[in-house]
Amino acid sequence: MKDWKQFEIAVASFIQALDPDARVTSDVSIPDMDTGRPRQRDVWVETTLGGHLPIKILVSCKRLSKKLDEQHIDAFVGELRSSGANKGVIYSYSGYTKYAIEKAEKLGISCCRLYQNQPADLPEAILLQAYCTRSRMTVSLTSVYEIPSKYQIWNDMLDQEISSEYGRMLLLNYLARKFRELEKSSLKEKSSSETFPSGKTFQFGMQDEDQNKFGIEISLYWEVFEAKIEAYLFNGSYSITDKDFKGIQSLPFIN
Repeated sequence: MKDWKQFEIAVASFIQALDPDARVTSDVSIPDMDTGRPRQRDVWVETTLGGHLPIKILVSCKRLSKKLDEQHIDAFVGELRSSGANKGVIYSYSGYTKYAIEKAEKLGISCCRLYQNQPADLPEAILLQAYCTRSRMTVSLTSVYEIPSKYQIWNDMLDQEISSEYGRMLLLNYLARKFRELEKSSLKEKSSSETFPSGKTFQFGMQDEDQNKFGIEISLYWEVFEAKIEAYLFNGSYSITDKDFKGIQSLPFIN
Protein backbone atom coordinates (compact mmCIF):
# COMPACT_ATOMS: atom_id res chain seq x y z
CA MET A 1 0.00 0.00 0.00
CA LYS A 2 1.27 3.46 -0.91
CA ASP A 3 2.47 5.73 1.91
CA TRP A 4 -0.11 8.39 1.12
CA LYS A 5 -2.88 5.79 1.26
CA GLN A 6 -1.69 4.50 4.63
CA PHE A 7 -1.61 8.08 5.87
CA GLU A 8 -5.22 8.71 4.79
CA ILE A 9 -6.41 5.51 6.48
CA ALA A 10 -4.52 6.35 9.68
CA VAL A 11 -6.10 9.82 9.83
CA ALA A 12 -9.58 8.45 9.13
CA SER A 13 -9.15 5.75 11.79
CA PHE A 14 -8.10 8.29 14.39
CA ILE A 15 -11.03 10.60 13.63
CA GLN A 16 -13.39 7.65 13.88
CA ALA A 17 -11.91 6.74 17.27
CA LEU A 18 -12.49 10.32 18.46
CA ASP A 19 -16.15 10.20 17.50
CA PRO A 20 -17.49 6.61 17.19
CA ASP A 21 -20.90 7.96 16.17
CA ALA A 22 -19.54 9.94 13.22
CA ARG A 23 -19.61 8.64 9.67
CA VAL A 24 -15.99 8.74 8.50
CA THR A 25 -14.96 7.66 5.00
CA SER A 26 -11.61 7.91 3.23
CA ASP A 27 -10.89 8.28 -0.49
CA VAL A 28 -14.52 9.10 -1.22
CA SER A 29 -16.20 10.92 -4.15
CA ILE A 30 -18.28 13.98 -3.22
CA PRO A 31 -20.18 16.05 -5.81
CA ASP A 32 -18.63 19.42 -6.59
CA MET A 33 -20.95 22.23 -5.42
CA ASP A 34 -20.35 24.17 -8.65
CA THR A 35 -20.41 21.49 -11.35
CA GLY A 36 -22.07 18.54 -9.65
CA ARG A 37 -19.25 16.34 -10.91
CA PRO A 38 -17.90 13.79 -8.37
CA ARG A 39 -14.57 14.89 -6.85
CA GLN A 40 -12.20 12.77 -4.82
CA ARG A 41 -11.85 13.74 -1.15
CA ASP A 42 -9.22 12.30 1.18
CA VAL A 43 -11.44 12.00 4.27
CA TRP A 44 -15.08 13.02 4.65
CA VAL A 45 -16.75 13.27 8.04
CA GLU A 46 -20.44 13.58 8.76
CA THR A 47 -21.38 14.07 12.39
CA THR A 48 -23.57 16.22 14.64
CA LEU A 49 -22.70 19.22 16.74
CA GLY A 50 -23.94 18.79 20.28
CA GLY A 51 -25.81 15.70 19.19
CA HIS A 52 -28.33 17.77 17.18
CA LEU A 53 -26.87 19.96 14.43
CA PRO A 54 -25.51 18.07 11.39
CA ILE A 55 -22.02 19.09 10.33
CA LYS A 56 -19.76 18.05 7.47
CA ILE A 57 -15.97 18.16 7.70
CA LEU A 58 -13.49 17.93 4.85
CA VAL A 59 -10.09 16.52 5.82
CA SER A 60 -7.14 16.79 3.45
CA CYS A 61 -4.18 14.45 4.06
CA LYS A 62 -0.82 15.65 2.71
CA ARG A 63 1.88 12.97 2.76
CA LEU A 64 4.63 15.22 1.36
CA SER A 65 8.33 15.36 2.13
CA LYS A 66 8.27 19.11 2.78
CA LYS A 67 6.22 21.47 4.88
CA LEU A 68 2.99 22.89 3.51
CA ASP A 69 3.15 26.55 2.55
CA GLU A 70 0.61 29.31 1.83
CA GLN A 71 -0.09 27.98 -1.65
CA HIS A 72 -1.24 24.66 -0.20
CA ILE A 73 -3.63 26.55 2.09
CA ASP A 74 -4.97 28.55 -0.88
CA ALA A 75 -5.58 25.34 -2.83
CA PHE A 76 -7.39 23.77 0.10
CA VAL A 77 -9.63 26.81 0.49
CA GLY A 78 -10.94 26.23 -3.03
CA GLU A 79 -11.38 22.53 -2.38
CA LEU A 80 -13.24 23.27 0.86
CA ARG A 81 -15.63 25.73 -0.79
CA SER A 82 -16.50 23.38 -3.62
CA SER A 83 -17.10 20.44 -1.25
CA GLY A 84 -19.88 22.12 0.72
CA ALA A 85 -18.24 21.16 4.03
CA ASN A 86 -18.82 23.25 7.14
CA LYS A 87 -15.26 22.86 8.41
CA GLY A 88 -11.85 22.24 6.85
CA VAL A 89 -8.96 20.31 8.40
CA ILE A 90 -5.52 19.59 6.97
CA TYR A 91 -3.21 16.83 8.19
CA SER A 92 0.38 17.31 7.06
CA TYR A 93 2.97 14.58 7.50
CA SER A 94 5.89 17.02 7.39
CA GLY A 95 4.37 20.03 9.12
CA TYR A 96 3.70 23.61 8.02
CA THR A 97 5.57 26.82 7.39
CA LYS A 98 4.99 29.74 9.74
CA TYR A 99 3.03 31.69 7.14
CA ALA A 100 0.88 28.71 6.20
CA ILE A 101 -0.25 28.44 9.82
CA GLU A 102 -0.93 32.19 10.02
CA LYS A 103 -3.07 32.03 6.89
CA ALA A 104 -4.96 28.95 8.05
CA GLU A 105 -5.73 30.60 11.39
CA LYS A 106 -7.20 33.63 9.62
CA LEU A 107 -9.38 31.38 7.47
CA GLY A 108 -10.56 29.12 10.28
CA ILE A 109 -8.78 26.03 8.92
CA SER A 110 -7.29 23.57 11.41
CA CYS A 111 -3.71 22.49 10.67
CA CYS A 112 -3.05 19.16 12.34
CA ARG A 113 -0.28 16.64 12.80
CA LEU A 114 -0.80 12.93 13.42
CA TYR A 115 1.46 11.07 15.86
CA GLN A 116 1.84 7.29 15.84
CA ASN A 117 4.28 6.15 18.52
CA GLN A 118 6.50 9.11 17.68
CA PRO A 119 8.74 11.29 19.87
CA ALA A 120 7.23 14.58 20.94
CA ASP A 121 8.19 17.53 18.79
CA LEU A 122 5.17 19.57 19.77
CA PRO A 123 5.51 23.22 20.79
CA GLU A 124 7.09 23.72 24.20
CA ALA A 125 3.83 25.14 25.50
CA ILE A 126 2.35 21.68 25.89
CA LEU A 127 5.46 19.63 26.62
CA LEU A 128 5.67 18.06 30.04
CA GLN A 129 8.91 17.34 31.81
CA ALA A 130 9.08 13.97 33.56
CA TYR A 131 11.04 13.75 36.77
CA CYS A 132 11.75 11.07 39.30
CA THR A 133 13.08 11.84 42.76
CA ARG A 134 14.19 9.52 45.51
CA SER A 135 15.35 10.14 49.05
CA ARG A 136 18.91 9.53 50.17
CA MET A 137 20.60 9.67 53.57
CA THR A 138 24.08 10.42 54.84
CA VAL A 139 25.20 9.71 58.42
CA SER A 140 28.17 11.44 60.02
CA LEU A 141 29.77 11.82 63.44
CA THR A 142 29.48 15.38 64.74
CA SER A 143 31.33 15.09 68.06
CA VAL A 144 33.73 12.46 69.30
CA TYR A 145 37.08 12.87 71.05
CA GLU A 146 38.54 9.59 69.97
CA ILE A 147 37.00 6.71 68.06
CA PRO A 148 37.48 3.50 70.04
CA SER A 149 39.45 0.79 68.27
CA LYS A 150 36.47 -1.56 68.26
CA TYR A 151 34.81 0.66 65.66
CA GLN A 152 36.63 -0.12 62.41
CA ILE A 153 33.68 0.37 60.07
CA TRP A 154 30.20 1.88 60.37
CA ASN A 155 28.62 -1.55 60.74
CA ASP A 156 30.45 -2.00 64.04
CA MET A 157 28.64 1.03 65.41
CA LEU A 158 25.31 0.27 63.76
CA ASP A 159 25.14 -3.02 65.64
CA GLN A 160 25.25 -1.22 69.00
CA GLU A 161 22.08 -1.13 71.06
CA ILE A 162 21.05 2.30 72.32
CA SER A 163 18.32 3.82 74.46
CA SER A 164 15.89 6.01 72.53
CA GLU A 165 12.45 7.58 72.79
CA TYR A 166 11.19 4.35 71.22
CA GLY A 167 12.92 2.12 73.77
CA ARG A 168 16.02 -0.02 73.42
CA MET A 169 16.96 -0.77 69.83
CA LEU A 170 19.91 -1.17 67.49
CA LEU A 171 21.41 2.08 66.21
CA LEU A 172 20.71 0.86 62.67
CA ASN A 173 16.98 0.51 63.37
CA TYR A 174 16.92 3.91 65.08
CA LEU A 175 18.56 5.59 62.06
CA ALA A 176 16.09 3.91 59.69
CA ARG A 177 13.13 5.07 61.77
CA LYS A 178 14.41 8.64 61.99
CA PHE A 179 15.12 8.68 58.27
CA ARG A 180 11.51 7.74 57.47
CA GLU A 181 10.29 10.47 59.81
CA LEU A 182 12.49 13.03 58.06
CA GLU A 183 11.22 11.83 54.71
CA LYS A 184 7.57 12.17 55.71
CA SER A 185 8.21 15.58 57.24
CA SER A 186 10.01 16.80 54.11
CA LEU A 187 7.13 15.73 51.87
CA LYS A 188 4.52 17.23 54.19
CA GLU A 189 6.29 20.59 54.40
CA LYS A 190 6.82 20.89 50.63
CA SER A 191 5.08 24.02 49.41
CA SER A 192 3.16 24.30 46.15
CA SER A 193 5.83 26.66 44.78
CA GLU A 194 8.60 24.10 45.26
CA THR A 195 9.31 21.60 42.51
CA PHE A 196 10.86 19.05 44.82
CA PRO A 197 10.96 18.48 48.61
CA SER A 198 13.72 20.10 50.63
CA GLY A 199 16.47 18.34 52.52
CA LYS A 200 16.40 17.97 56.30
CA THR A 201 18.86 17.13 59.09
CA PHE A 202 18.56 15.59 62.54
CA GLN A 203 21.22 15.44 65.27
CA PHE A 204 21.28 13.31 68.39
CA GLY A 205 23.68 11.93 70.96
CA MET A 206 24.27 8.29 71.84
CA GLN A 207 26.22 6.35 74.40
CA ASP A 208 27.40 2.78 73.84
CA GLU A 209 27.76 0.00 76.39
CA ASP A 210 31.29 1.14 77.27
CA GLN A 211 30.05 4.67 78.05
CA ASN A 212 31.56 6.11 74.87
CA LYS A 213 29.58 9.16 73.76
CA PHE A 214 29.00 10.21 70.19
CA GLY A 215 27.16 12.94 68.35
CA ILE A 216 25.50 11.76 65.13
CA GLU A 217 23.83 13.70 62.33
CA ILE A 218 21.41 12.29 59.75
CA SER A 219 21.06 14.29 56.54
CA LEU A 220 18.17 13.66 54.16
CA TYR A 221 18.49 14.84 50.55
CA TRP A 222 16.65 14.13 47.31
CA GLU A 223 18.20 12.82 44.12
CA VAL A 224 16.45 14.07 41.01
CA PHE A 225 16.38 12.37 37.60
CA GLU A 226 15.02 13.97 34.44
CA ALA A 227 13.75 12.04 31.43
CA LYS A 228 14.77 13.08 27.95
CA ILE A 229 12.06 14.66 25.84
CA GLU A 230 12.88 12.13 23.11
CA ALA A 231 11.63 9.41 25.44
CA TYR A 232 8.03 10.67 25.22
CA LEU A 233 5.87 8.86 22.70
CA PHE A 234 2.71 10.45 21.34
CA ASN A 235 -0.28 8.71 19.84
CA GLY A 236 -2.90 11.14 18.65
CA SER A 237 -3.49 14.38 16.83
CA TYR A 238 -2.26 17.88 17.56
CA SER A 239 -3.99 20.89 16.04
CA ILE A 240 -1.30 23.52 15.61
CA THR A 241 -3.80 26.29 14.86
CA ASP A 242 -6.06 25.40 17.80
CA LYS A 243 -3.22 24.32 20.12
CA ASP A 244 -5.16 21.23 21.12
CA PHE A 245 -3.89 17.66 21.54
CA LYS A 246 -6.19 14.64 21.39
CA GLY A 247 -4.74 11.25 22.21
CA ILE A 248 -2.38 9.72 24.73
CA GLN A 249 1.14 10.52 25.89
CA SER A 250 3.41 7.70 26.97
CA LEU A 251 5.68 9.03 29.69
CA PRO A 252 9.24 7.75 29.80
CA PHE A 253 10.16 5.14 32.41
CA ILE A 254 12.79 6.34 34.82
CA ASN A 255 14.71 3.66 36.71
